[in-house]
Amino acid sequence: AALAEDGTIHIFDRLAGQEVRTISAGDEPRLVVAINADGTLVAAGWGSGAQVWNAQTGEQVQTLETYCEDPTLATEEACDEARQDWLGHDEEVTALAFSPDGELLASGSADTTVIFWELETGEVAAASVGHWSTVTTMTFAEDSAMMLTGGADYKTRDLRVAGGKSTAIFEGHLSDVHGVAYGPSDASIITAGDDGTVRVWETANQYLVHLEWSRLGLQPAWGRLLGIWMLVSGILSLIVFWGLYRIRLWSHLLALALFLLGPVIVLGLPLFEVLTYPLGFFTKLQIAWPLILLLAWYVMLLVLLTRERVAVFYEAPQEASLSEKIMVSQRTLRTRFGVYSAAVWIVLLVILYSVLRRFNLDIAFMGNWLEFIMQGSLITFYVSFFSILLAVFLALVGALGRLSKNPIANAASGFYISLIRGTPLLVQIYIWYLGLPRLAIVLDPRVAGILALGVNYGAYMTEIFRAGIQAIGVGQREAAQALGMTGGQTFRRIILPQAFRIVIPPIGNQFIAMMKDSSLVSVMAVQELTWRANKVGRQYFRGMETFIIAAAFYWILTVIFQLLQGRLEEYMARGERR
Repeated sequence: AALAEDGTIHIFDRLAGQEVRTISAGDEPRLVVAINADGTLVAAGWGSGAQVWNAQTGEQVQTLETYCEDPTLATEEACDEARQDWLGHDEEVTALAFSPDGELLASGSADTTVIFWELETGEVAAASVGHWSTVTTMTFAEDSAMMLTGGADYKTRDLRVAGGKSTAIFEGHLSDVHGVAYGPSDASIITAGDDGTVRVWETANQYLVHLEWSRLGLQPAWGRLLGIWMLVSGILSLIVFWGLYRIRLWSHLLALALFLLGPVIVLGLPLFEVLTYPLGFFTKLQIAWPLILLLAWYVMLLVLLTRERVAVFYEAPQEASLSEKIMVSQRTLRTRFGVYSAAVWIVLLVILYSVLRRFNLDIAFMGNWLEFIMQGSLITFYVSFFSILLAVFLALVGALGRLSKNPIANAASGFYISLIRGTPLLVQIYIWYLGLPRLAIVLDPRVAGILALGVNYGAYMTEIFRAGIQAIGVGQREAAQALGMTGGQTFRRIILPQAFRIVIPPIGNQFIAMMKDSSLVSVMAVQELTWRANKVGRQYFRGMETFIIAAAFYWILTVIFQLLQGRLEEYMARGERR
């Protein structure tokens, strides 16, 4: 059976190769069709359900759709309120298969689930969850007791029809799995994927015993990306060459960005992936040679554009005055430096991504839980921000105590620094969270985490503030006193502003370290990045994937803060540039 774009189902005689019947299935969009073993029934997806027709008469015999466990409840909201199960799919059906015994119809969906429907009653016999992306293909075993499913998560699952539990998972494809079949015996299965490979697996230990390449080439996603890039870069190149011809300064910068940043991503990623293919060197070269030629072309263009005679020509307007040329040239050089720096970062990111890909990470699993883990970044920032505010206050007070000639203040500050710096941060966190309740002081976990981090880092930052204050010359204090300023005025208006400018870089480093150390508050059930990554990783035995997601968000947060810190340092140093 075949499904046409207009919604009609065409049934063919396999031996004669001729169409024997056409069934009008309506105007609803459908993604998949299936016919049973004896050719008497045909089914097609119907939104989140399926419809079944008699293949001989074209009469619709069954409609399979979601329903509540309590048949008196018609809506999903009412079903949830009654705490009943809503049975069926939540998204479109993407795969169908009839059981050989004719009793069941299995459906796979974009919601990653597999549902087994009883054809006679239209009820759900069993449901299975295990894929992390759309179910793309499925087939029953001859005895109707087992089923193979393939998905867009690059995996194949072997599961029991009764109960829907997975018995084995086969991993290795580099793209979506679009074909699955049981081998001539129970000892093997066969899978085919968008990566161009057909693989034979041993079912006992999920071991790959044979691999055949049906086609050699780039992954479809890389091919689409390359096609889009060639179209966009071609249009932009025309604009760039026009600007270069008319001697426009922006054209040279745009050319550098276009021919440097774009190829690194569009050509670098597929080139690194080709290296992971289990092929010989010359076969890899056969796949990658068009990319290598394109890369060589861009390198040639960059060599030409970065030659001193060419680059200098586009640094500043030739007709401008000398002062204007100097100012424009400085801006151009800064922008050009930024483009080169961005290119180096992107190259290193591409290499890092390629290395991580070799860890056999479950990308679909990571995508499924990305949003849940990402939500912890707000709590991480919240805890870190208020902790650093507390730490700065304590550090300033501690520094004044260390510099004080009052023995009580000096000794108290020294004791605080010695105690906190001499004990592990994790122990301090436990004391704040578990020790205080013994004194009838119960704190919210986030408050306890903020106090623990703030007090700890305040001790370390005390010495930073002390050094910053002492770095201000005595002459400035004497000059302020000569002008009639009091000690407090001198400290607030003369000493402290200059000290802050000195201590901002080390404080920034401490804040970055604190943001990472905030992961320790996960032991107090604060649902920040590490807590969420650990929860999901332990639940599904995918700790590597979840902690890589958490690490990526920690990195993003620190990069954002580094940019803000750089801006703040420039602002504080503006007086020195005048």
